[in-house]
Amino acid sequence: MAFARSLAAEFQKVFTTRMWWLLALILVAYVATMAGGFGAFLGWATENPDAAASTGGTGLPPGVDLAPCSTASPRRPGTCSPC
Repeated sequence: MAFARSLAAEFQKVFTTRMWWLLALILVAYVATMAGGFGAFLGWATENPDAAASTGGTGLPPGVDLAPCSTASPRRPGTCSPC
């Protein structure tokens, strides 16, 4: 019985430590900041599609040509079969 009480006390000590609360607050602040920043970026991108399109990449590198895909592979659904 003493072992069970000491084990329960250790679990209580671990899960009630103030450091866990501090880490949880830091995590919530980080997630809120990242979500807010990403949401602001997506809001800007939808309000200014021309500006957002001009800030990205330049498309395909020179000499690269993507062939159109006509049929899906029966072995791997959702992928193209080689032409």
